[in-house]
Amino acid sequence: LNKNKDNFDSLISAMLIYYVSGCVVIPEALNDITQLITMVKTMLAAANDLADNIASDGVDDVATSCGLDKAAATALQNGVQVISGVSQDLEKLLGSFKGIISCQNINPIYTSLV
Repeated sequence: LNKNKDNFDSLISAMLIYYVSGCVVIPEALNDITQLITMVKTMLAAANDLADNIASDGVDDVATSCGLDKAAATALQNGVQVISGVSQDLEKLLGSFKGIISCQNINPIYTSLV
């Protein structure tokens, strides 16, 4: 497979070679996926920090700071609570995805079938 790896251009082929090779031939796409997951986690952490700051302030403080009336400030606080929950779930999902595609999970399946 290593000898003919230039004949396999697709992401699926590259990942297959990765798992079959015992994770020796690391595809560029895997590094891209890892970097993307890291970047998304950083963005989620920033969104969570913002949500925590807005949620921890009183409605009057949010209204004053953001130039909103109380109804809009309350809606903003409720919205950031939803964002916080979704971002935490997304972060867990990304961690699970990274674990699922890891060589330690896929290669043993391949070797047990071969």
